[in-house]
Amino acid sequence: MIKIIKIVSRKSNDLMEKLLKIHESDEETITEVINEHWREFWDETESIRYSEYSAIAYKRLKNILKYHLFEKEMGTS
Repeated sequence: MIKIIKIVSRKSNDLMEKLLKIHESDEETITEVINEHWREFWDETESIRYSEYSAIAYKRLKNILKYHLFEKEMGTS
């Protein structure tokens, strides 16, 4: 019997690593780090959205926002 092994991509731990590097534990610093992380993520996604790498951007949108379910939830097929 042969077992098929699928390669599963790991989730990025970038945000967690950034948070662990913070020496200050005040709420404002943590909020700034989180906001900056997501700002960079969205800027990068928007920059590749209309390029030849648009498939990567839409895959991100699908994974993060459940973008592929949007029309189904609105009642259209």
